[in-house]
Amino acid sequence: MLLLTLATVLAGCGVQFLYNNLDTLISSQLDDYVDLTPEQQQYFEREFEGLWRWHRAEELPRYAADLETWAEIVDDGITDTEVDQVFERMQEWWRRVGVKGRPASKDFLTRLEDSQVLEIEQAFEKENVKWEKRSKADDIEFRRRKWAKNFERLVERFTGSLDREQQEILALGSQDYQPARELWGEYRLTWQREFLALLELRDDAEVFEGQFDLVFGPQQALYSDELREAQNRNEMLTRKLVLEVLQSMHVRQVKKFKDNLAARALEFRALSQEG
Repeated sequence: MLLLTLATVLAGCGVQFLYNNLDTLISSQLDDYVDLTPEQQQYFEREFEGLWRWHRAEELPRYAADLETWAEIVDDGITDTEVDQVFERMQEWWRRVGVKGRPASKDFLTRLEDSQVLEIEQAFEKENVKWEKRSKADDIEFRRRKWAKNFERLVERFTGSLDREQQEILALGSQDYQPARELWGEYRLTWQREFLALLELRDDAEVFEGQFDLVFGPQQALYSDELREAQNRNEMLTRKLVLEVLQSMHVRQVKKFKDNLAARALEFRALSQEG
């Protein structure tokens, strides 16, 4: 749900359709890992509906208010402090959903059968094979160029087309980007191992509770030192480039930026009222 909520913020179109079909989309993703029994499916649908109603009623208005605030900060020239506040606010969005969904997530996992745990393990193994193949496909410079292009496309969803000077800002900045796909692969294996070990404890409520936060707490707890350093450097770079591009916007881009954020805010407010 965290990823799909982010997608609704960034999509620029189809927000209503995407959000109103979250249950189907997430259920489909869940099917990639495990076949649920009818009772488990009913439990999932019931608990997800409660989380969804809470998110619609309480969180979407919060997102709308934040977007409206962000639409105004460019008028007087956005500062690095304001960019940091935007990033921190979005991280707060995800944390709130994670905390709210934690009890149901934990309870759901305790309902898994041994055969379903094996399904999950096998799904992980298939994913890891694909991940390893993709990790070996591209060199560092290609990944940096791809990162810069994805960054450009993301920014352009809000500002419209970037000019040559702004594209150069991203091209130069991308040279400081630290590709970390192999490090992420190592992290994935570590997390999967810890997750499967957690599932082996699901019949012991006290022990399961004690280990749950290691797996579903802040990701950094399982990062290697190298991944943690790369992530920190890349996040600092991202904030720096966001600031530089927003500060370089011309009048037309500023208007488009504000209009797009305002439009997303209106959509969120409308969605929150649909019930």
